Amino acid sequence: MKILFYFLYGSRSEYELEATFSILSALRLGSAGEEKVKIVVLTDRASFMDGFPIERLALTREAMAEWTQRGIYEHRAKICAFLSVLQQYGAPVTFVDTDTYFMADPAKLFERISPGHSLMHSSDGYPLDGSPLWLPVIPHLDTLQREGIQMDRGTEMLNSGVIGVDPRDAVLVERALPILDRLREIAPIFNMEQFAVTLGLCTGSQINRCSDLVNHYWGVRRRFIRLRIQRFLEANRFATPDEIIAGSGTVDLDFPPQSIGDRILTRIIGWRRDWSPNYRYSYLCYRSALANGESDPEVANLWIDTALFMLKQWSTDPGCDFGRLAASIQHDFPAMRRGKIDQLAWLTNSSKEAWRLAWHTESASNGAG
Repeated sequence: MKILFYFLYGSRSEYELEATFSILSALRLGSAGEEKVKIVVLTDRASFMDGFPIERLALTREAMAEWTQRGIYEHRAKICAFLSVLQQYGAPVTFVDTDTYFMADPAKLFERISPGHSLMHSSDGYPLDGSPLWLPVIPHLDTLQREGIQMDRGTEMLNSGVIGVDPRDAVLVERALPILDRLREIAPIFNMEQFAVTLGLCTGSQINRCSDLVNHYWGVRRRFIRLRIQRFLEANRFATPDEIIAGSGTVDLDFPPQSIGDRILTRIIGWRRDWSPNYRYSYLCYRSALANGESDPEVANLWIDTALFMLKQWSTDPGCDFGRLAASIQHDFPAMRRGKIDQLAWLTNSSKEAWRLAWHTESASNGAG
C-alpha cells in the first residue's frame, strides 16, 4: 500500500477548494483511491469530501498546538503531520500541498521513492545566498556547520509542495524538526520549513523531483484557479462523485485571456515611459479588469486586486518607494483615483477597501494625513 497524504486545517474555504480539486485530479488520473494508492486526509473538517474514496483522520486542536509550538510557526505542523502519518501506516507516504493538481497517475510518484531515495517537488531556482530573505542566516553558517547542520551559501532550496519518503527513512524527516527550530532561532523566515525538509532528507537520501507529475501553482495564478474550481464545484453540486471526478478534467487552469490590444498598448506605453516589469504588468492587469468589469465581475476583481499587488511589488524595486504610488496611479490608473473608485459598479467592497488603504498608506508616508 502507498499513501497519498493531504493536510487540511483552519477555516479558509479556498484551501478546501484547492484540496478538493487536487484529490479529484488524483482520482481521475489513475490508481489513487484504490488499494494500490490510498488517499489520506488529516483534517479538522469532519465531512470533507463525503462520498469520495478517501480516508479522513481527525486533526485535534491539541495536536496542532503541539506541532506549531502553540502557534509560533504554523508550517512546522506540516513536518509533524507527515511524520505522524508515516509512522502510523508504516508505508511509503507522499505528502501533497493543496495548491496542486496531478498531470499523471499518482502511482508514478512512488516509483521514485525507496530506501535512500526520497522525493520533493522541484527546485525553487536559487541557492541560499540567492534570496534576500535568507541574508540573516549567512553570518551563522560556520556555527551551524559545527553543530552538524550541513549547509552553505550554495545549498539549493527545494520546494516542499510534494514530499515523499519510505518509512525506513523516517529518521530523515525527524532530523528536519531540530534543524527547523534551530534556523528559526536565527530568523523567522516564512519558508523555513521547506529548507529544513531539504536539509533533513539530503543527509541520508538522494532527493528525486516530480514537477513533471504534479503541477504546484502559486502567486497570481492561484486566485484564478481557485475561481475556476469554485465555479466547477458549484455547477456540479448535484452530480455524483464519479461524475465530478470525470468532469474535473474539463476545468480550465490557464489565466483568463488578456486582449492582444491591451498587451500591445501596455508594451508601447511601458517602453516609452521606461516602466519596470512589475509596473507594466500592473497596468496590463488594470486594463484587463476594466475590460472584464461588465462581462465577468469576479474575474475583473481578481485582475484589479492583482494590479494593486503588483504595484506594491513595484514599490519595492530598487530606486523606488511607495510614496510614488499615488502620483503614478493618478496619471496611469485614472479609474482607481480616490473620487472614481465608487463609480465602478462591478468593484467589490473588499477591493475598494484595499485600494483606499493603499491611498491612505501613501498619504501617511508623505505626511499628508
